Amino acid sequence: MKPSSKLLPIQLPTIEKHKLGNGLSVRLMKRGLVPLTSLRLTIRLGSGVCPPGKSGIGGLMLQLLRRGTKHKTAQELMERIEVLGVDLEMGARADCSVISAVLPTPFLEDFLVLLTEMLCEPAFSEEEFERLRKRTMARLVNDLDEPSALAARAWTHGFWGTHPYGLNPSGSCKDLENMCRQDVETHYHTHVGPKISHLYIAGDISTKEVLGLCEKTLGTWKQGPEVAQPMPLFEGPAKGDRVLLAHKPEQTQVQFRLVAKGIPKGHPAVFPLVAIGTLLGGMFTSRLVNAVRVKRGLSYHAGCYWDQRAVAGAFVANSFTKLETAQALAEVVLGEIEAFQKKGPTPSELVAVKQYLCGCFPMAIQTNDAFLASLADIEFYGLPENWIEQYRDNILAVDMKQARQAARDYLATDNRLLVFAGTTDALASRLERLGPIQRLELSEIS
Repeated sequence: MKPSSKLLPIQLPTIEKHKLGNGLSVRLMKRGLVPLTSLRLTIRLGSGVCPPGKSGIGGLMLQLLRRGTKHKTAQELMERIEVLGVDLEMGARADCSVISAVLPTPFLEDFLVLLTEMLCEPAFSEEEFERLRKRTMARLVNDLDEPSALAARAWTHGFWGTHPYGLNPSGSCKDLENMCRQDVETHYHTHVGPKISHLYIAGDISTKEVLGLCEKTLGTWKQGPEVAQPMPLFEGPAKGDRVLLAHKPEQTQVQFRLVAKGIPKGHPAVFPLVAIGTLLGGMFTSRLVNAVRVKRGLSYHAGCYWDQRAVAGAFVANSFTKLETAQALAEVVLGEIEAFQKKGPTPSELVAVKQYLCGCFPMAIQTNDAFLASLADIEFYGLPENWIEQYRDNILAVDMKQARQAARDYLATDNRLLVFAGTTDALASRLERLGPIQRLELSEIS
């Protein structure tokens, strides 16, 4: 299928690139007529960059930034954020840390002043640290009552192992128990700074005026490293198929995850893989949904996705069912993936999925917040500058040969991790033929 002339081109705004005197890279763009502005600060500091035994320190650090400065208490700071009408989010991710905000454009200057105060003069108070540390520990335990959260922690722990990607961004109860306020403050001043950060601002703005505001406010932020700490390479998953049982009594369902080697961000085969991944389990009419739900009624949902990161990636298939049909569900998912790996999609399936992906893409970057997230990914992961403009054409250019080759090369039929989370004690004897069984204690992932 050749690129269609009926596709309306995606018109990107002019993106002005600047660098402040302190080394902070700034990207400004006038986009949209609504008086709202989106801001995104991306810091090259992944959640796995932490001292030994201090997992979760990055997430704790970011949350403390919004819990008081040297001039404002946590309550005063939160009230000021609310008065300005700011929707503020902060979080540590596998490869980077992100501060994002959506706010009324007339209050942009006030918010830049406030953000500068948060970055330059954080309080890191003992009281707020203790409150947040205990709350995080309680949430880590409580989240294990949520079946999907339990499964996510189990496969992350089992697949990535000792690599930094295997650390929970929120940390562990053991590590948080042994963490002190000074650890967080030292981590912040050592690993966070303008020279490893990118600021993106989009909205109904005057880019010239906003650049001046940035220099006057965030240009005074001076600390941190000259370069970001590199992420170590991932050696790959363990050899052979393995079964991991995360036992949580009194769960009414069993969560199932199949995890195998995937691809990093920017992989050359990404567009064929997006197409086959969507066909296999990325939409409601996918192969997995048809096999698991429509034909056999084993679950309401089944899907898969490519978890792409800076130095490696994972392929993850997911579903859930009752205890009595957990083995059957796993065998159906395994069989469907193996069949798709051998034959790939049909011509009609490939045409349909390309149309589906092209139709969804404009909506995925419709808001300024979503657009900035895509733009930040392009720069962070070194993707082509025309990634957004050419995305649909690259999808439409995927042919049958490429799709089938991608399925054969990247859908794993060995070295897979099969995770069962829930009331799994009764499953062990039935699952032995799928691979060696390892039991995961909840204390290892809480």
